[in-house]
Amino acid sequence: SQATGFDLDGWAGLGVGIFICISGMGLVRDAISPLLGQAPDPKLVQAIRDKIMSYPQVLGTHDLMVHDYGPGRQFASAHVENPAGDAFEHHEILDTIEHDIKRQMGIGITLHCDPIATTGDDLRGWVKRGIMQIDPALSIHDLHEHDGFVSFDLVRPDGFDISDEELLELVTRIVHERRPNAHASLRFDSGFSSPDRPAEQL
Repeated sequence: SQATGFDLDGWAGLGVGIFICISGMGLVRDAISPLLGQAPDPKLVQAIRDKIMSYPQVLGTHDLMVHDYGPGRQFASAHVENPAGDAFEHHEILDTIEHDIKRQMGIGITLHCDPIATTGDDLRGWVKRGIMQIDPALSIHDLHEHDGFVSFDLVRPDGFDISDEELLELVTRIVHERRPNAHASLRFDSGFSSPDRPAEQL
């Protein structure tokens, strides 16, 4: 002010005030976003999946959810497919994975066991191979056969260019090739990054 002859104190105070407001809004946004819900880092999601799948007793994993409450406050849950067998053995395997992820990645995780039948004519493998011929990006989980029904979840990526109706027809043919008289039921599942579609009857 002495050098220019202008009173700059007010303008300097205004500039500092604007800077503080912008910085404060950024801090509030960074703190609130994890609490309100935001999509997890795809690299973190893939790292968790890769870790779970690295165990030889694991056949597959799905329904992975990651909750981020800030640094050092991440929690997750997932379903893990294991060969049908002893419940105590499955518990030991999942408990080991949970402890390893907590120790190595700093993420508390809860795993749910989905036993998979690996004997007989392997209907799950048949359906899985069939839908992969439609598109390798497709996958299934939670296949159950009971009282003449075959039910499972079909995971389709976002932006998939085949309509629901066409995909239902294609999957129906795959199921009926192995179970001609079965009533097939599936649910479209796009994962937890987008809403699930309602169950459909085939």
